[in-house]
Amino acid sequence: MKKYLVLTVCMMLGAALFGCGKKSSLEGKIVDGKGQPLGGIEVVAIHQKDPNKVTKDDVIKVTTGSDGVFKFNALMPATQYRLGTYPEKYFGNRAIFNVESGGAGQTKLLPSPLVLPYANTNPDFIIDTTTGLQWARNGYIGGRPMSWVEGTDFLKNQTIAGKTGWRFPTKIEWEGLLKMVGGDWRQSLQDCGFKNMQNGLYWSSTTHYSQIFCVGMLNNGVGFLDDSKPKYLLAVHD
Repeated sequence: MKKYLVLTVCMMLGAALFGCGKKSSLEGKIVDGKGQPLGGIEVVAIHQKDPNKVTKDDVIKVTTGSDGVFKFNALMPATQYRLGTYPEKYFGNRAIFNVESGGAGQTKLLPSPLVLPYANTNPDFIIDTTTGLQWARNGYIGGRPMSWVEGTDFLKNQTIAGKTGWRFPTKIEWEGLLKMVGGDWRQSLQDCGFKNMQNGLYWSSTTHYSQIFCVGMLNNGVGFLDDSKPKYLLAVHD
């Protein structure tokens, strides 16, 4: 009886120890603005701990397949991780969200795909894959700030990527882009492929009475201003 009891305890202890050594898996999918899968996107899971104590072993990287699916196979069970994407050709929210891994030996599925709606695939402009809107990369068009009237006319006649008829972004278009890049807008836009972004105010095409909606790169500010002072141009094309 004693031998049987000892054997049972040993088996239970061994099973517990074996279970403790199992890792957890996490699976998800990345798509563009129209829900199409994005392959070749690097996804990073970072262990949520004191940033000063994070080591290379706490950072795990995987790449999506042609079906947009990624899977982490060596996460610590029931542990908080921050997921981020660092793509070269597509972008959206860089720090996507915090997630807790599944139990030991289990695979946790993300409830919905992660959306990266901007395509960084053309040398002259960035494409909103949801609407098809094209954003010119150059944040210093014309080489100087201009009045709203002058800038509007200038963009109509400006040739970018062999196209004319460019315009200022609307308030809604600006807000959608800035929400996606987050952080310090100027630096985040540069990181996502825009060039020559200036530390100043940019025009939009949205007006309210005699004022125009503007975006400030110096302090992440927005507001309606008059046309008394020149501002920088960023262009979009439908």
